[in-house]
Amino acid sequence: MSNDEDHELKRLRMQRMQAILKQKQQAEQQSEHKIPTLADKIDQVMQVLLAPNALQYLLNIKAHSVQTYNLIRQNLFPPQIVSEIDLLISYLRQGMIRRGVISVTEIQQIERQVLGIGSSITIKKQGQDAKSLGGYLKDDD
Repeated sequence: MSNDEDHELKRLRMQRMQAILKQKQQAEQQSEHKIPTLADKIDQVMQVLLAPNALQYLLNIKAHSVQTYNLIRQNLFPPQIVSEIDLLISYLRQGMIRRGVISVTEIQQIERQVLGIGSSITIKKQGQDAKSLGGYLKDDD
């Protein structure tokens, strides 16, 4: 009787192994057939090129304003780069490009540029209103 039980146990193990192998093969075939879109490729490159805090900052922008996010993304990846995105991905895979080279400061600068916010230096003296640097220098003359 134990021989029959052993045979049944072996049969069940084989069925389970075959089911696992079949699932694995199907998963591999599906991943091979899935062709990444251009947006997927750009996201992949962004995850490598942006510093972790810069990527988080950019994702926060995306959550608040998709339009601003898209404009920043277009600024980071102009058409000349988008046309060579596959080459860029192959360079990244080969380790020819450093990781995290775009800082959060650069993303903030591009954001301000896209939103049309110019840089300004303001000076505030005690008991006076804040003035731009140009207005402050004119008043000192």
